[in-house]
Amino acid sequence: MSIVFGALALLAGVVLLSNNLQKFKKRLQQPAVIPQNVEVQSFAKLPENVDLQKLPARYIVQQGDSSWSIAEAFYGNGFLYTNIEEANSLQPNQALEQGMTLHIPAVTQEEIQTKTASTSASPSTQGTKTHTTTPTDTLWKLAQQYYNDGYQWTKIYEANKAKISNPDKLEKGITLIIP
Repeated sequence: MSIVFGALALLAGVVLLSNNLQKFKKRLQQPAVIPQNVEVQSFAKLPENVDLQKLPARYIVQQGDSSWSIAEAFYGNGFLYTNIEEANSLQPNQALEQGMTLHIPAVTQEEIQTKTASTSASPSTQGTKTHTTTPTDTLWKLAQQYYNDGYQWTKIYEANKAKISNPDKLEKGITLIIP
């Protein structure tokens, strides 16, 4: 009899856990809530000049935007793309949909400089190589493969900007320069 009650208790626990996980996943997919008492400017296109005084802000995603390109426009530093992803509960490297409204959090000049300095180490290989992309390649994986440091992906991106339309997703068959 106790086995039956134990099994029922276990089943009830699994059902409760499953329901809570579904609610948690939904919350992760919702954009961050901006406090109502804060005056926030909205942008329908990326700003041409970095002005940290205009932050926080809202930005409506346009076709071809990535977290990286948005961070470059608002902060002058693409490495701060993680701030945007975290502020909007986005999954790492989640594709952005046109028309999505993102919260662009405020950052300090110190954060911008620290993020740049912490990612400017030298690669572990010398010379220039090429790599033809496969369906499973990412810039992070390539940086790990060639530099033993995933954070060096921006070097590959910077050397191949003209060939990469979205740094979050590489197309198959592109021949990239590995600086």
